[in-house]
Amino acid sequence: MDYLSEQLGFNIINASSELSSDNFRVDIQAELENGSCVVIENQFGLSNHDHLGKIITYRTAFDAKVAIWIVEEARKEHIDACNWLNETDNGCDFYLIRVEVIQIGDSAPAPLFTIEAAPSSESIAIGKIKKEQSERHMKRFEFWSELLKMFKADKEITSFRNVNPTTDSFVSGATGIGGITWTLWLNKDNMRLEVRIDKGKGCDEENIAIFRKLEKHRENIEKEFGGGLNWEEMTGYRLCSIRKDFEGGWAWPKDEWPKIIGTAVDYTRRLIKATKPYIAELK
Repeated sequence: MDYLSEQLGFNIINASSELSSDNFRVDIQAELENGSCVVIENQFGLSNHDHLGKIITYRTAFDAKVAIWIVEEARKEHIDACNWLNETDNGCDFYLIRVEVIQIGDSAPAPLFTIEAAPSSESIAIGKIKKEQSERHMKRFEFWSELLKMFKADKEITSFRNVNPTTDSFVSGATGIGGITWTLWLNKDNMRLEVRIDKGKGCDEENIAIFRKLEKHRENIEKEFGGGLNWEEMTGYRLCSIRKDFEGGWAWPKDEWPKIIGTAVDYTRRLIKATKPYIAELK
């Protein structure tokens, strides 16, 4: 424990061997100086899946805050697995440690510990980013689910009938012409509705030509829509856009989502009605 503590940089105390919790028997159970539980699994030879499963099980069974897996040789996939565990918000630090025995001259043999995987500020930061991404994806899926329910109940918004909720930041409805869609974008604090003109890579001139045909009807489109729209030719990009930006996003309180969704449904219905006749003329 003294050699191990020195290598890890914190003290491991009160070590006991072969302790049980229900049907689980851990090689070594110990404590940190603050009383938190430490579990240690020792393995001869090359690291394997069985012992990875054991150290995870012991961490849960003993509610350990530190889990240490000591092996003679560590497989790369098990190093990666322990690094991944340290990136998750699981309340435990995982260490994968390789042990060798060394002897200098006539001195007594001593263990040499090499840390193969351990928690770090980078893994904590990565874990935080992954947690935020997971939360964002989950909320986007929930938001789109509610929005698409409203779309499917609206007789005037048929273009989104076969669209399923997604974790993506956008959903699109078909206009009947390839490369032209009615698209909604969902961000943290705002949304954007647009007629998106994107015929693909290398079609910039075609996109602009379509945009300008629609722009000729700008006055009528905005009158039918009931307000101004942002007309973005976006020269130099592979798309053009006729858009309406408005407040409200996935990070807003859920009790405000119905209002945001109501606005999105209203704007979508109006934009489709205002642009559909002129898009149909492009065929």
